[in-house]
Amino acid sequence: MSDDPTISIDDIADPISRVIRVDQLTVEDLPVQFGRYIIQAILGEGGMARVFRAELHGPAGFRKPVALKIIRPRKGDSASAKETLDLIQEACLGGRLKHPNLVDVYELGEEHKQPFISMEIVDGLTLRKLIRSSHSIPPAVILEIALGIARGLEKAHGRVSIERPFGLVHCDLKPSNILISWDGEVKIGDFGVAIQREFGFEQKSGFSGVVRGTVEYMSPEQIQAWPLDGRSDLFSTGLLIAEMVLGMRPLSKQFVKKTLFAGKPLRGPLLTREQHDRMEEAASGLGEVLLKCLAPDRENRFPNAGALGDALRGLQSKVGYEPRLHTWLLDGMQPATKPAEAANDRSAEQPRPADGKVSLDAPTEVLPSIAHLGNFEPSLDQFVGREPELVALDACFREGARLVTLK
Repeated sequence: MSDDPTISIDDIADPISRVIRVDQLTVEDLPVQFGRYIIQAILGEGGMARVFRAELHGPAGFRKPVALKIIRPRKGDSASAKETLDLIQEACLGGRLKHPNLVDVYELGEEHKQPFISMEIVDGLTLRKLIRSSHSIPPAVILEIALGIARGLEKAHGRVSIERPFGLVHCDLKPSNILISWDGEVKIGDFGVAIQREFGFEQKSGFSGVVRGTVEYMSPEQIQAWPLDGRSDLFSTGLLIAEMVLGMRPLSKQFVKKTLFAGKPLRGPLLTREQHDRMEEAASGLGEVLLKCLAPDRENRFPNAGALGDALRGLQSKVGYEPRLHTWLLDGMQPATKPAEAANDRSAEQPRPADGKVSLDAPTEVLPSIAHLGNFEPSLDQFVGREPELVALDACFREGARLVTLK
C-alpha cells in the first residue's frame, strides 16, 4: 500500500466499481480517501454507522480535522431509508445548534451512496470510558461535567434559531453520547433520535407510540411512549450524574424491564437509601438534587435545564472548583493512553486500566463568588476579603451594565 493517502484506495475498493465500502475498512487499510476527506482512524461503530477520524482537504493546502459518521451500506450497496433519515435529522438539527457544550456539525453529504455527516472532532474520551476506568471522579469534576450537560441541554431545549422557534428533546442521553476533551470541554453529541418541541409538548412525525433511545437511560414517560418535553432529558441527566458517583448504573436492567417497561406505578424515589447516602457523601445536597431529577412524576422534577444548572452551581459553591476537569484529566490519566482514546468512540466497552490514584479530597469551604452569568467556567482565582466589591459588581451586571471599569 502506498504511503500517499490520496492514492491508497486500490487495496480496499471494489475491483470493478472502485467504490469504498466503509463497512469493510480495517485499521490496516488506513489512511484512505473518501471524497474530500482522508480517513485516518476508526473511532467507533454501531449497528447503523461507523465513526472515523478524518481530515478535510481543500484548495491551497487547506486542512481541517473532523469526525466522519458514515452510514453502513445495506442491500444494494446503499443505506436504508430509516437510517438515512436519522442521519439527516442529526445533521440538520446539529447544524443549527451552536454552543460550547454541543458537538458542532459541519456538513451532510453522500459518497458512493453512503450518507455521512462531518462534525467536530473532540480529542479526549467519552463519559462511558471515564466511568468505566478505575479512577474515582472527584466531586468537583462530577459537578463540572454535570453543569456542562445542563448548559448544553438548556441551549437545545430552547430556541434553535430565529426562523425555527422551537426546542429539542435529545431522547438518547447516555455516557457514550457525552464527549469530554482533554482540555476540559464537555459536549453532548448524537441528536439522531431527538424530537422537536414547540409550545409545550410536540413530537416529530412518526414518533408517536414509538420508543426510541437507550432503555437504561429513558425517563418513565419516554419508555411508555408519552409526549415528551425537556424534563425527560433531565431524568436521563440525573442517571448520568448518579452513575458518575456510583461507578455503575443506578437502575438495573431488571428493574427497568419489570417496573418501568411494565408501566407499574412508581410512588417512591428511584434512588435507594444507600445510593442517596453515597450522593450526599460526594457532595452535600447532591442526593436531593438527584431525587428531584429522578422523580417518577415529571411535574416534581426541575422545570428546565436552567433550574438544574442553578442547583448544581449552588453545590459548587460548597464543594469548591478544585480539581478542575482539565487539570484532573492531565494529572490522573497517563499521557500514553490519550492518543488512542478519542472522545467520538462509541464502542468503548472495555474499562481502561488505571495507572494511578486520583484523590477525592476537595475543599469544604470556599468564598462566595458572583453567580455564573455566561458560558465561561468560574475563574480559578478567588477574591479574598473583597466580598462587598463583588456584590456591587454583581449588581452592576444584573442591572444591565455592559462595561465596568475596575481601578
